[in-house]
Amino acid sequence: MPTATASQTPPAEPAAAAGRRHILPRLFFGAVWALTLLLGCEFAARFAGKVFEAWACMRMMDAAEAAMDRDDAVYEAWLPHASAPSFTPRESPGLSATPWLDDGTLDPARPEASEALVFETAPDGAVTGLRYADTPEDIRALGGALAAAPHLQTLLREEQLRDLLGGRLVMGRRTAEYMISAGGGPARCYETTLYEHPADPARRAVLVRRSRYSECLWSYRPHVYRRDWYSDDFKRSEFWTNALGWRDREITLPKPPGVFRIVLIGGSTAVEGPHNDLTCAKYLERRFAAEFGDGRVEVVNAGVDALTTYGSLARIDDYLALDPDMVVHYNFINDAASVVTAASEDDFPADAPGTRVRRFLAGSLLARLAAPGLFHPGEGALARQTDRLVLGNLRGMADRCAKAGVRFAVATFARPDPGRLSARERAWLNTQFMFFGLARVSYRQYAALTDLHNRLLKDWAARHGVVCVPVAEEFGGDRALFADTCHMRLDGIQRKAEIFFTHLAPLVPE
Repeated sequence: MPTATASQTPPAEPAAAAGRRHILPRLFFGAVWALTLLLGCEFAARFAGKVFEAWACMRMMDAAEAAMDRDDAVYEAWLPHASAPSFTPRESPGLSATPWLDDGTLDPARPEASEALVFETAPDGAVTGLRYADTPEDIRALGGALAAAPHLQTLLREEQLRDLLGGRLVMGRRTAEYMISAGGGPARCYETTLYEHPADPARRAVLVRRSRYSECLWSYRPHVYRRDWYSDDFKRSEFWTNALGWRDREITLPKPPGVFRIVLIGGSTAVEGPHNDLTCAKYLERRFAAEFGDGRVEVVNAGVDALTTYGSLARIDDYLALDPDMVVHYNFINDAASVVTAASEDDFPADAPGTRVRRFLAGSLLARLAAPGLFHPGEGALARQTDRLVLGNLRGMADRCAKAGVRFAVATFARPDPGRLSARERAWLNTQFMFFGLARVSYRQYAALTDLHNRLLKDWAARHGVVCVPVAEEFGGDRALFADTCHMRLDGIQRKAEIFFTHLAPLVPE
């Protein structure tokens, strides 16, 4: 008879062991879900940010259009009284004029009209449709070189090529200044503008012509004329330089007897305005004329677009050669990137353990929103670098002026007040900054840096007996007076000139 056998069952697994067996899969799937959630939030934040940013920019363009109309009315009213260049200017299309015809081809007349070379470029830099002017000789040489080797690499170095093709377009174009050599000859500064085709963004055209600069971002060429150069801020503009390369009328040297001459120096925020007569220097000069009599006080516009305090110090002999009684400095925006970058290197040294983590996290919008201070240098490092990179140059200028018997004055730097900005204004202003150091600088961070600079500037001026004009404090920070983070509409330029007059007039001898 078959014998019945008892069924065998494995012993029960302890609960603790079962829990340990399941914990790893749970952790794995939890991490996957957490990562998926974070990536989803990151994508959503970026998408929402881009949509909001685009909406804000569109709304700000509408507001800018109305502000440009108001400035254009002032420009139109001034024309009957306006001065003119001392030389015969060559008219040429402004920056905003597209090189494209309605049929999508390049304008055959544009090269001669602009004394330029014009060509279409593929995304990889290959050149097609090349046209170039017969004169001047250097433009013809550039065109010949490009015809022989039709690629942007013929003209531009690798870093210049990346900058031009990869840079952000504003209103369908991007302009940069590059030192270019034609056929192995000496390098010269050329104005290079990339245009997006209005109907086909994949198509790009490039226009290359002699720059306004004799040395890129440093000094202007004598007797240069540009129409609509400031087309991003003003519907119409005229820019020209005198025989010495300054945006002003011809300057009498030596200075006539009985004239008190002020030289205003700095970057674009000193030189700005839609007409040579509608700059801070000329508004200030006319204000002095109303108070002291015509011709008694001259204000020379010696600003140069993009110039830093280092550049101003290096050019101090050029300012003193104008035979001034006073040199007044107004600038900061052009030094901000250097200050932030140097301060970031102080606070986040490359060999520090946390720097690589910061660099990785800096690519996350969520991380930058959650912990902006993690990527932005502290106030101590910013203060040290402001003292070294900005105040150090100002000290050098003050010393040189003192040795020459010239009074030196500085001014605090104005910016829109972050507390008075709408959400769309703040979003739009946030688009104005490139990446400095580990992460993009927000407008609020830039405003805090500007305020820090102003405090340090006032303290230094008070300790050393240097006149400090409180432009920022008395300007008020009204966004409507600004075209962007630092450049001003005409009513802002006038207000700035009035603040300068209030504080400088007592220093003019009777």
